[in-house]
Amino acid sequence: MASATFIPSGLTKVEAKAYVGDNLEVACAIVEKYKSSHCPDADSRDHWICNLSPSKRSGYIQISWSGYNKFMCLHEVAAVITHGGPLPAGYDASHIGNGDSPCPPSCFNPSCLIGEPTINNQRRKNCAGLIVDLSGKVFVACQHGGEACKHTTYLASLPSM
Repeated sequence: MASATFIPSGLTKVEAKAYVGDNLEVACAIVEKYKSSHCPDADSRDHWICNLSPSKRSGYIQISWSGYNKFMCLHEVAAVITHGGPLPAGYDASHIGNGDSPCPPSCFNPSCLIGEPTINNQRRKNCAGLIVDLSGKVFVACQHGGEACKHTTYLASLPSM
């Protein structure tokens, strides 16, 4: 009998991804496995940076599980935990960090992720982000501004200089 942390065989990749979204136990097992195997110091860090080479040009890590090869990204699995289930249609898993710094695409800490409308996530593509000059002063080069951008949130969290 298969363990409850495995995905049934015979599904398409899309169905396997939906199965993980609907099964929090499976999502938790995947994140714990990748955490213990590929981010051993995760509990002492804000960002859980997977030590696998990104499988996508954007820096995201595609995962394989239960015989399904590269069927979803690791941060998407972690977002299932954050959200407590599947993200609604039209939503993406977005890296927002957890208050200390912008979050890299290879991070899979559920506390660094939110589910947000795809359009909001896409608006931040190619964001210029933050620039730190030689004196340590931080400038927002982000063209998005407002509360929706992770860089504005990060800048607001910095102590005044």
